[in-house]
Amino acid sequence: MRADARGLVSAHTLCAKVTTTVNPGASTATASVQDATIGVLGLPVIKIGLVQSTSHTTCAGSTGDAIVTSISVGGIPVNISLHPAPNTTISVLGITLVLNEQTPVAGADQA
Repeated sequence: MRADARGLVSAHTLCAKVTTTVNPGASTATASVQDATIGVLGLPVIKIGLVQSTSHTTCAGSTGDAIVTSISVGGIPVNISLHPAPNTTISVLGITLVLNEQTPVAGADQA
C-alpha cells in the first residue's frame, strides 16, 4: 500500500492493528510505516526507513516501544538507536524530531 498527501508526505507499507481482551481487560495497538518521506516547502526533506510502534494498556497502566531503522534530514543520516528511549529528541538542520513519544493522558486510568 502506498499513501501520498499531495506530494508532502509519501509512504509504503502502512499497517495498523488493535487487539483487546477481557478478563483481564487489556489492549495492544501496533502501527508501522516503511519508506516514508516528508517534504514541506522551505524545510529539509525527512526520510524514514521503517518505524514500528507498540502500546500495551491494562488497568494497571501502559507501556510503549518504538523501532526506528533509519532517518535522514536534508540528506544527512541521523544516528539513532534501533529502540529509542521514550521521548528521545533529536535536532538536525533546524528540524526537531521526537522519537517514541509517550505522553500521559490525565484521567485515562480511571473508570
